[in-house]
Amino acid sequence: MDSVEKQEKMYEFYEYIANKIVDLKVFIDHCKNPEDETEIRQDLLKIKDACKDIESAYDAITELEQAENDDDDDDGGDGFESSYDNF
Repeated sequence: MDSVEKQEKMYEFYEYIANKIVDLKVFIDHCKNPEDETEIRQDLLKIKDACKDIESAYDAITELEQAENDDDDDDGGDGFESSYDNF
């Protein structure tokens, strides 16, 4: 993966994070009636999942940045494989 592809992938992750943050706002706005325990619990699970997804995306960005720094130190070899390529 070359530098341009890494930058594009990072942009995709940032866009993904922004969308997840919008989702979080929707889930939080949906939690208005504390007496509706079932809906609140469902929304809390969705919030927890969204937070995990955001953390994973930031981890992937860190991987890309490290790979980019490693490539700068290399003689041009690619060698980057991320577990987040199909994110």
